[in-house]
Amino acid sequence: MRESKFIDRNSEKWKQFEDKMRTQNMSPDQLEKAFLELNDDLAYSRTYFPNRTVRVFLNNLLTPVYDRIYRSRPLSVKVIKTFFTDTAPRIHWSARRFIMISFITVMLGFLIGFFGTQHNKSFAVTVLGSSYVSMTEENIEKGDPLGVYKSDSPGEMFLHIATNNLRVGFYFFVFGALFCVGSMYLLLINGIILGVFTYMFTSRGLTGEYLLTVYQHGTLEILSMIIEGAAGIMLGAGILFPGTLPRTQSIQNAARKSITMFLVCLPIIIIAAFIESFLTRFTEIGTLPRTMIILLSLGFMLYYFLILPWWKFKGNKQFDIQEDQPHQETERIFQAGKIYSIGMLLVMGIHQLRQSFGRWFMISLCLGMGGYYMAVWLGGQDINRDIAFQLRKWMYSFSQSSPDTFIELYFGSAKIILWNIYACRYVFFAARFPEVLPALFAIWYLVCSVLTNIAWKRKGETPTRIQKWIKPGIAAMFISFMLWLAQDFWFPFLWLIWPLLSMGIGLGIHVFDGNVFAGIMKAFSLARKQFGRFLGSMLLVTVLYVMLMLGLWFFTTTVLNFSSSMQNFNPYSKEVLTFYVLLNFVLWPVILTAAGYFYMNSGMVMHEKQDGGGLLERINNIGFKKEVYGVETE
Repeated sequence: MRESKFIDRNSEKWKQFEDKMRTQNMSPDQLEKAFLELNDDLAYSRTYFPNRTVRVFLNNLLTPVYDRIYRSRPLSVKVIKTFFTDTAPRIHWSARRFIMISFITVMLGFLIGFFGTQHNKSFAVTVLGSSYVSMTEENIEKGDPLGVYKSDSPGEMFLHIATNNLRVGFYFFVFGALFCVGSMYLLLINGIILGVFTYMFTSRGLTGEYLLTVYQHGTLEILSMIIEGAAGIMLGAGILFPGTLPRTQSIQNAARKSITMFLVCLPIIIIAAFIESFLTRFTEIGTLPRTMIILLSLGFMLYYFLILPWWKFKGNKQFDIQEDQPHQETERIFQAGKIYSIGMLLVMGIHQLRQSFGRWFMISLCLGMGGYYMAVWLGGQDINRDIAFQLRKWMYSFSQSSPDTFIELYFGSAKIILWNIYACRYVFFAARFPEVLPALFAIWYLVCSVLTNIAWKRKGETPTRIQKWIKPGIAAMFISFMLWLAQDFWFPFLWLIWPLLSMGIGLGIHVFDGNVFAGIMKAFSLARKQFGRFLGSMLLVTVLYVMLMLGLWFFTTTVLNFSSSMQNFNPYSKEVLTFYVLLNFVLWPVILTAAGYFYMNSGMVMHEKQDGGGLLERINNIGFKKEVYGVETE
C-alpha cells in the first residue's frame, strides 16, 4: 500500500482519536480500541514507511493513550503483594552482608555501653543524662522500675514515639550517603545507649522484668533500626564501591534498593510505637502474654528479613544480573530540542557541576568568606548579635515547652535542628540586614554571568559585551532589589523567582535572541500550563538542599563530638551556628549556579513539550536527508 493511500484510509479515524484525547472524553473501552488500532497502524508504518513523518505522527498520537492506560492505573492488591513477597525479600537477600555489618556495629556499641557502665558508673550519666538516670533510679526505689512507660497518655505517647522513630529511621537511612560513616556512627551510638540501659537494670537483679517489658516493643524497634542502618550502609557502599559499574549506575541501584528497605520498615516502626504506647505500660500483666508478643515479633523479623529471602533466593545466582551489568552510558550533555525527564536533567546538572566544581568552589569560597566578613564589618556585628538573640529565644522556647504543648515542643526542637537551613536568611534578607547587599549583588552577578555564558555557548553564538557583562548586572541588581523589597517574604520569593529567572535566561537566549524579559514571560506561561513539572522541579531542588545541609550539620557535629567530651558538647552554641551562617555564604553561589542550570534546562524541555520545535526540525530533516541520498520515493 502506498503511503498516501494509507493516510487517506485512516486519517479520519486518527483525527477522531486525537480530538477525544484532547478533550479527555474517552471511555475505557474507547481507550482500549484506540490503543490496539493505533498500535497496529504504528507497526505497519514502521515496517513500510520507517523514514516517513507518518511514523512520527502515529508515535506521538499513541503516547498519551499509552500514558492514560498504563501510567494512571490504580495500585492493585496484586502489585502490593508482589512487592512484599518477592521484591523486598530479593533486596533483603542482596543486602545480607550490609545487614550483618549493621548488626555487628550495634552489638559492638552494646558491649561498649554495657561494660563501660560496669567499669565506670558515671558513664551512664554521660550517655543518658543525669535527669534520666535519676528518674530511673527513683522508679526502681518505688518498685516500678519501668514506670517511664506510664508517664504520658497512650495517644500522646504514640504520637511522640512514632514521630521520633520515623525521624531517627530516616537519619539511619539518609546519613549513609556520608560514605557509610553516618549510618554506622548512629548505629554505634544507639548500641551504646542500649547497652547502658541494659546494665542499669540487670545490675540490680531486674533482668527478667527488663526483658519482658522493654522487648515487647524493642524487638521490632531494634531490629528495624538494624535494617534501616543496613539500608544506609548500602547507599554509602554504592557511592564508595561501584565495582565494574559506572558510579552513577551504582548509586542508582543502591538508592533504589535502600529506599525499598527503608519503606518496608515504616509500618513496622509504627506497630512498635503502638505496642510501646498501649501495651508496654501494662507491666502487671502475666509473663505469658508478654513472652508471646516478644516471640511473635522476633519470629516475624527473622522470617521476613532472613529466612524468607534465604529460602527464595539462596540458589538463584542470576536474580540480580540485570542490575549488576553496566548499562549503556546515558547522555549527559543537554541538547536543545529534546525532551528529558526531571531525573535526567538532574544527572546532567550534576555532570556539568562536577566538570568545573573545583574552580567554582574556590570562587565561591573567596566570594562567600569575603562577603560574610564585609557584611559583619559594615553592619557592626549586627549579624552576630542577631544569631545570639535567636539562639537564646529558641532555647528558651524549647526549655519552657511542656507535655501539654507537644506540638510547640516538636516544632521548637525542629527549628534548632534545622538552624543551618534558616541560616541562609543572613545571606538574602537584605531588608533586615542591608549590609549584605554588596555580597548579595556579587553572588547574583556571578551566577547570572555563568548561566548566560552557558546559554550563549550552547546556542553557538558569541554574545556582545552588553549581553555578556551588562545584562547579568541588571539582572543581579533587579534580584537584589526585589529581595530587599520582599521583606519577610524573601524565602518564598527566592524559591519562586530564581526558577523563573533561570528559565527566562535560557528561553530568552535560545528562543528570543537574547531578550531575557520575553524569556521570563514565556517561562511564567510555561510554569502555569505545566505546573506539575514546574512544582516537581522545585521540590526536588528543595529536598536535595535540605539533605545537603543536614548532612553537613551531622558531619560537623560528629567531628566536634569526637573532639570534646560528651558532657560539655553543645551543637547549638553561638560559634557553631555562626559557622553555618558563614557556610551558607560559601555554598550558595554553587547552589544557585547548579539549580539555575537545572531550571534553565527544565524550561527548555517545557518549551519543547509545548511547541515541539525540535521535533518538527527533525521531521523536516528526514525528508532533506532522503533528497540528498536520492531515495525520495513512497
